Formats: sequence, C-alpha cells, structure tokens
Amino acid sequence: MEVLLISDPNATIAGASLAVGVGSLNDPVELPGLAHFLEHSIYLGNEKYPEVDGFLLFLSENGGSDEATTGGDYTIYRFDVFPESLMEALERCYK
Repeated sequence: MEVLLISDPNATIAGASLAVGVGSLNDPVELPGLAHFLEHSIYLGNEKYPEVDGFLLFLSENGGSDEATTGGDYTIYRFDVFPESLMEALERCYK
C-alpha cells in the first residue's frame, strides 16, 4: 500500500481518497457490474456505524461531499469534510 499524506494547518477542508486496483474488467462473467455494485456498498454502513447512508448524512452535516468511480482496472473512492470531522469520516468510510 502506498500512502501520501499532505497536511496544511490553514486548510478549510480535509479529505481522503482510496484507489483499489480492481474494476469492471475484473467482474466475473456471471456477475457483470459487480465492481460498480461494490463501489456503492461503501454507503451501507459498517459494524460501528450500521445505518444505511449514515456516511453520506455525516458528510452533508459536516460540510463534505463524496465521489466514487469504477474504471476498467480500478475503483476510486474520495470524500472531503471539515478538518475537525476527518477522523470520524475515516472511521465511517473505511473501517
């Protein structure tokens, strides 16, 4: 895993992005669209934050937005939020 960390104490927005080396070209023949379907599953919650769409609600309540893209050989997730909400957003999204 490669990580790039950029910090600016004067920033008014914080964000994170995750790129996964799997995309629609990796879909099994019997499950076309699987990668794109899984792209959306990130919003279904997790063990600590089980509410469906809770992540999107959290982002909107904390000045944020999100975007996800599935390509042929990659899937990218990204979001931004107020800096003081970044750690909780990371827990909600990637845990």
